Amino acid sequence: MSTDPVAIVLDQLDQAVTQLEQALTLREPNALEVDGTIQRFEFCFELSWKGLRRVLAWEGIEVRSPRSAIKAGYAQELLLDEGAWLSMLADRNLTTHVYDEATARAIHARIRSHADAMRDAWRRMSERAPG
Repeated sequence: MSTDPVAIVLDQLDQAVTQLEQALTLREPNALEVDGTIQRFEFCFELSWKGLRRVLAWEGIEVRSPRSAIKAGYAQELLLDEGAWLSMLADRNLTTHVYDEATARAIHARIRSHADAMRDAWRRMSERAPG
């Protein structure tokens, strides 16, 4: 097992996105399954921005927040769609600060595209990471 902090977070992100993708295979999720999928999305988002922060730091670019990581990640072509990532950030903020079932269902409906963007970012970061 690697002790490199970039490799560690990218490995964790790979595993977390795989679990999120598995959760998204449920055809008609009940409220508990929706909540679990959203929790996995939140975890993946945190690992994604922290992975971005570490890869960017390795490239000499310091970021301090998810928004600054998204902007720098897009500028460095680690992210393909800045708007999609800013939407993802807004969804993460909604899920961590407010809860109602209608909002949860609406966010759950967007998580497939979020997961696809996170998988693509993981690939791009893995290609650029040291080692």
